[in-house]
Amino acid sequence: MRTSQCRGRLYLNGRAVGKIAIRGWDGPWGFGEFRADPAFAEFAPLYEEWSRLMHRPEIARRLTDDVGDALRKVENALYAIEARIYIEDMQVWRKVDILTIDGMLIEWKEGWCDCEQPPVATEGAER
Repeated sequence: MRTSQCRGRLYLNGRAVGKIAIRGWDGPWGFGEFRADPAFAEFAPLYEEWSRLMHRPEIARRLTDDVGDALRKVENALYAIEARIYIEDMQVWRKVDILTIDGMLIEWKEGWCDCEQPPVATEGAER
């Protein structure tokens, strides 16, 4: 894993929703600590449900059909959210294909994009 100490801002559907203390990357996967802004409240229930399902005891033994179905529904809803990260120290945008938030821990898989333009709402971020 490539370690780093960068600051970032998470944008969901074009809205700034929190700050990220980026700890590093492993290939396309980024890792860090997330501190939510009040705007994250709109998205928090989905991420909390994902985390609750992932920490169910039966996940460790065997994924049951009902938990698998519930997890699939939550993950589909999460994939529908457009996520981007503005890395303040590098002044670059990163497109996020997969994003998980579990308490203060955040993990994302970056996808390719021409991310020169910021998302629609850019409050608090610079180009």
